[in-house]
Parts: sequence; C-alpha cells; structure tokens
Amino acid sequence: MIVMTQKQINKIILISFLLVLVSCKKKTFETREELFQYVMDESNGYKQTKTVHGIDCTLIYNPTDLIVANQIKKKEDLVDLKNIYKKNIYISLGFSKKKQSIMKANLEGLSNFSNEVSFLSFEIGDKVYLTSESNDTLKLLDYIYPRMYDLDDHSTILFCFERKDDKLIGDSLYLTLIGTDNKKFVSFGISLDKIKNEPIIKNFSRNEL
Repeated sequence: MIVMTQKQINKIILISFLLVLVSCKKKTFETREELFQYVMDESNGYKQTKTVHGIDCTLIYNPTDLIVANQIKKKEDLVDLKNIYKKNIYISLGFSKKKQSIMKANLEGLSNFSNEVSFLSFEIGDKVYLTSESNDTLKLLDYIYPRMYDLDDHSTILFCFERKDDKLIGDSLYLTLIGTDNKKFVSFGISLDKIKNEPIIKNFSRNEL
C-alpha cells in the first residue's frame, strides 16, 4: 500500500486543477464545418486581413484538428494523425485583388508580384519567417501551393512550421513576408494564447469520416 504525504496529495490536486483549467479554455466543436466557421470569423482571432498595395492579404492559423479533419480517412488513424500534426504549426497566407485570386486579377505594375506564379510556387519559402518575441525563428518545414481550405477567391499557401515549446514564450508570434524587392511586404502578429488553447473537434466519428 502506497501512503502519500499531504504535500504529495496537494500537488496532485493542483496539477489536476490546472489540467481542468487548461481544457476549459479550449473551445470544442462537434464537426469540422463548425470549427472551420469559427476559425473563419475574424473576431475569434484565428483569421486576420490586411491590404497592402491593393492586395488583400489573409492570414489563417489552422488548428491541429482542422488539419486532421482534412486528412483523416478512417477513425483508426485519428490518434496517429493528431500525434503527427500537433508537432507543427500550420498557417495559411492568402492573396487576392478585388475579391479574385491574384492568379486571375490584373497585377500589372505591382513590382512585388511581377512574376506571381514563380514567386508563390518556388520563391516564397525563402521569403516568409515566423519569429518569437525574442527573435527566435521557427523552422519552416514545408509549404503547399496553390489554394487550399475553401478560399476560392484567394491564391493561398499553407505553411508548416516546426512547433518548439521553448520558443512559444511571450504574447505573440510574428509572421513576416518579404517581397521580391527584399523589403517587408506584410507582417502579422499571432496570439500565443490562441495557439496554445486552439479549438478542437469533440467527435470525429460522425461527420469527418
């Protein structure tokens, strides 16, 4: 029989309380569609839009469960997929002009995107940075183009950054895109509280498979 001291009991109670407190901060949704709609509502802090030189730039932080919901094929894969995708940070950057993809819009005269196809397909990985408040850079592992995740009116790139807990310190991360003229084109601040307490899907079994 194991006998615990009062100090050990108090420590277990405190840890349990903290776990409950953290879980309570996470919003839960029944379906992928509900989570997607929540993320796409700018008032919730996961989507931001800025207009630079006539181009609408949209940043979306993609919660792990939203990425999993787009990949899962059978319920048995759920745990493995979550374990894979939770190791990274997924951020989408979309670009549009006059509510059209920049592939469709007339961008003549905009030197930063004079060759937008080449830039988005091959060069943008060397032009985007995700940094902490202490200027630590989170490694870019991969990116995917063209558009993804229902943004039909945008040219959209999904970036995958390595998640390093020792760099997730402070209030925000900062994603910066450098233009083809090697000057800052656009920058976004992303709340670390939103990242650490990202919303989740409660039940994948009903609608996501």
